[in-house]
Amino acid sequence: RNLSPELMLAWRENPTELQEVLARLNPPPKDPKKILARPKSVMFSSGRKDEVRRISLLERLAAAGRDVELIMKMMINSPTFVLSTEYGTAEIVTASNRDFGFPAGAKYIETVTKAKEIGLEKCTAEIAVEYAIAYRNQPLGDEIHVPIDPMVIEGSQFSQHTVIVSHPDTRGKLLTAFPTSNSSDFGGKHRFAFMIRK
Repeated sequence: RNLSPELMLAWRENPTELQEVLARLNPPPKDPKKILARPKSVMFSSGRKDEVRRISLLERLAAAGRDVELIMKMMINSPTFVLSTEYGTAEIVTASNRDFGFPAGAKYIETVTKAKEIGLEKCTAEIAVEYAIAYRNQPLGDEIHVPIDPMVIEGSQFSQHTVIVSHPDTRGKLLTAFPTSNSSDFGGKHRFAFMIRK
């Protein structure tokens, strides 16, 4: 709308150049095979009482250098924080909204829906925590949003959260959760972690 008449005329006469510019502004989504190509394995286990396992998660987070904010402690200690009943491994991949074909950003529900289309699903809350423990070499400034299913957390008025695994500054790595709705906006550079559907 702010283009000069001369530039508009030039592009009308040479549409190929216009297409190249638009392609740079709106790059195609990343090939799903590339998104799924290098998953990170995250192990989870069972065999001990739930109370002991909850304490163990917090201890292991501390050992991994994660500062756990109050909302995450409330989540882990909540009866609705479901712990696995068997041993296993989850394959986690990360991708940005840009990778999913949303260079200008997208609503939360759009990102989750696109992830499902290529064979991904939300992490369980337990896997989100295990991912935070396993991601020991997270670079400074990195932030990963981990969508999880809605769960009631005692003391919180929100039921749907996104777990945030971040390394915001030199003070250390952080694990928190942020209230999220289907209409929440996330930018094109926001990165997410999903499980590969088995």
